[in-house]
Amino acid sequence: YRVITCTPGLHKYLSRYHKNQILLIPNGSSDNDLEILSGFEKHEKIFCPNEIIVVCAGKFSEYGRSHVRNVLKKLSVYADQKNKNIYLKIIGCNYKENEWLFDVEMHRIKIDLVKRLERNDLFFEIKNADMGINIVRNPNYDLGTKVFDYIACGVPIFNYFERENNYTIFFKDYFHNSST
Repeated sequence: YRVITCTPGLHKYLSRYHKNQILLIPNGSSDNDLEILSGFEKHEKIFCPNEIIVVCAGKFSEYGRSHVRNVLKKLSVYADQKNKNIYLKIIGCNYKENEWLFDVEMHRIKIDLVKRLERNDLFFEIKNADMGINIVRNPNYDLGTKVFDYIACGVPIFNYFERENNYTIFFKDYFHNSST
């Protein structure tokens, strides 16, 4: 009788093909997550003067290596612009799918694959990051879920997309101001 989706792109697509009402209910942060984060209010960020800490919580290479190469290239350009190194922590990804990254020569990027963390520890890592990266399958219909953790933690999102899409439109107010 009713179809529910959590992304504007999928809502638009489904609305073209279904006569039923399509409800858009975007993802977000739970009350429990916000309660956990309230304990971090006085948390002081670890400052690394020559390093930009970037976190990716969840999948990374699982959506395609060519996509990841583009993301890494953009991060390298950003590191050059800032004359700093990138410390990319990929948390909770599939290790086997991402171990190829250690064989890739990367300019100014150090990668660390971190096992899946409990919510408190994940939030601590995110809050210590300068930026978050959210890898999505298709930005025209996928928003991902970890992006909402970045927003709840007050960490800006690195925009690695070449052009405007549903993802960049939806999160435009949360992008790092120098990552375009």
